[in-house]
Amino acid sequence: MTDLHERMLGAAQVALDRAVAVGDIPGGVCAIALDGHPIGTVASGVRAVIDEHGVPLADEAMVAADPTTRYDLASVTKLFTAVAMLKLAERGVVELDAQVADVLPEFRDGSRGAVTLRHLLTHTSGLPADWGGWHDYIVGEGTDAARWQAPPRDRVLTAILSTPLVREPGSGFEYSCLGYITAMAYAETITGRPWDAILSESVLAPLELNATTFGAPPAQCAPTEWQPELGRGLVTGVVHDEKAFALGGVSGNAGLFATADELVKFGLAIAPAAPGASESRILGRDVFPALWEDALPDLTAAAGWDAATTPDFGQGLGPRIGQAAWMSDACRAARGHPGFTGTSLMIDADRSLVIALLTNRVHPSRGGADGNAIRSQLTAAVCAAALP
Repeated sequence: MTDLHERMLGAAQVALDRAVAVGDIPGGVCAIALDGHPIGTVASGVRAVIDEHGVPLADEAMVAADPTTRYDLASVTKLFTAVAMLKLAERGVVELDAQVADVLPEFRDGSRGAVTLRHLLTHTSGLPADWGGWHDYIVGEGTDAARWQAPPRDRVLTAILSTPLVREPGSGFEYSCLGYITAMAYAETITGRPWDAILSESVLAPLELNATTFGAPPAQCAPTEWQPELGRGLVTGVVHDEKAFALGGVSGNAGLFATADELVKFGLAIAPAAPGASESRILGRDVFPALWEDALPDLTAAAGWDAATTPDFGQGLGPRIGQAAWMSDACRAARGHPGFTGTSLMIDADRSLVIALLTNRVHPSRGGADGNAIRSQLTAAVCAAALP
């Protein structure tokens, strides 16, 4: 390990330790890669502060967060979904500008027929941000007797796919989990394969990401939220996102669990293969630009675009580009994605830098600190340590 690597890892350690000390997170793990290779992993704090009954843990009962700890990636899952869809496009199984109505009957009415895979993966489909239908599957919600029913997955998926649009396709930007669930449904239907198999065959197995799975053994995981009011108790080893949970934990918007080391390995695989390259280790030059380049300029220039919806960051087919709110001003050209549970993957090709940050900032409650603070502080510290 070089002095530079030690400085960068030390800066990440200090940032994690500070976030734990002030109570922003119970614990976390950060893995860093530089110049195409992992340089190390640091950890701080503990996996959990309460037990499965909601009772605070004694100090001696707490388990330290370490590089083996698996975290709920939340929306970082969308990056894996996007790469899997692009692999299908690379093989000619799907077309990015094909209308999803050709495969999904729920999209055959009215303006829904114009929705394409490109719309879905850039959050410009016109679908709303969220779907609250999952509440229908909880008996006694908000009471001590609350329990979650187990609805058939196809019934939940049909309900989600039938959600009305909130705007015309291609007329505005609205971050939507439903778009990624719809893309998953499209892939499952056109291939006749379940989503977990598609993702494993196209992404996880080729990259040997053996600890990246939908759900994970609770003993290996950092738990997320304490949710007795939803009949879930302490959510451990199963997805935190309620939409994905209603779908059985396998979804295009959320559901993957991983270690920081495997997440940084994934980041290296989707980054440009070399400075300025138009391909990555896993995506060829025919599809890689769709992942890496900003798709919004072409969309915002089209007639009928609602300028009020244009975000202050770029958007590829999957990654956000230069979102300063969590990437920090130091990495304005970086790509990546944050996750609600307190996770993020950031790739700065200009610096040949990849940072995978895993925390469970929603433990024991989502009412804590905004995850963007620790993300941006850690990124800024690592980048400052990298300066000569």
